[in-house]
Amino acid sequence: MLTLTSPAFPEGGVIPQRHTGRGEDLSPPFHIGGIPEGTASLTILLEDTSHPLFRDFPHWLIWNLPAAEHIPEGIGPGGAVEVLGTTATQGTAYGPRRYAGPKPPRWRRHLYRFTLLALDCRLELPPSTGKRRLLEMAEGHILEKAALTGWFPRSGGNR
Repeated sequence: MLTLTSPAFPEGGVIPQRHTGRGEDLSPPFHIGGIPEGTASLTILLEDTSHPLFRDFPHWLIWNLPAAEHIPEGIGPGGAVEVLGTTATQGTAYGPRRYAGPKPPRWRRHLYRFTLLALDCRLELPPSTGKRRLLEMAEGHILEKAALTGWFPRSGGNR
């Protein structure tokens, strides 16, 4: 079974400020377990599940990550980025071609979800690709999915 965890925060826990738009805005490190046989690449989406206007509002899209057990912290900006010796692609979301961490209004607490997809192929899509097109192209190639959720801020706003 595919699993997604992070040493930065537990499932359902608080996402540290350094991984948010109110901090250093660094993508968190990830540990991936149970990568299915035949996985050619991994995809990660970060979505704000509490957005009041846009359900599951995308903050970050990255695909063609290597089928590795560890994804490093702080993946830099750019449409094509080097990650563990492979070129991954970052798409168009709240963070255009970059990680854009949680940054809800100061008086709101939002739940964020990182979704991991294990794919049987690499996706040949340009960095201008958005969430809808990414998911359409991944359809039929998803071997397994996993998710990791976290809150920001802790509660009662971000001081």
